[in-house]
Amino acid sequence: MQQHLTRGVGRLEEAEFNARRDAEQWPQTLAELREAVVKVQSIHDETWTQESYNVELARALAVIDKHAWNGTRRG
Repeated sequence: MQQHLTRGVGRLEEAEFNARRDAEQWPQTLAELREAVVKVQSIHDETWTQESYNVELARALAVIDKHAWNGTRRG
């Protein structure tokens, strides 16, 4: 019985540690998500013409890729 209780306490301590670690990371994750939303909202594809479509698409993808790359390096 004592072994089961000790193991249970250990598991709860580990869960608490993981929950605290995750909670500490949430503000940064939320800030990065907000930044990504702003970047995506800055892409106004409805204004692209057929002549500029490929150039504008490349620019938009570069913005998204740059953001994704920076987020990956931080994480």
